[in-house]
Formats: sequence, structure tokens, C-alpha cells
Amino acid sequence: MYSNGERVSYQLKFQAKAFGCIHRLVSFNCKILFQISD
Repeated sequence: MYSNGERVSYQLKFQAKAFGCIHRLVSFNCKILFQISD
């Protein structure tokens, strides 16, 4: 069993990782789009 604080910090770490992945994907897709439009 996790304590409440541990569960919250685990969720925050998970969200930060997920956000980082999404951010990288989005910026990668933007680079491709810009290259195509040139």
C-alpha cells in the first residue's frame, strides 16, 4: 500500500513523463510539417 503522498508523487512523475513524451512527439511532428511545407 502506498501512502497518500507517495501515490501523488508517483502520479506527478508519471504525468511529467507522459507530458515529456507528448511534447517530444509534437515538436518532432512540427519539424516534419515545416520541412514538408518548405
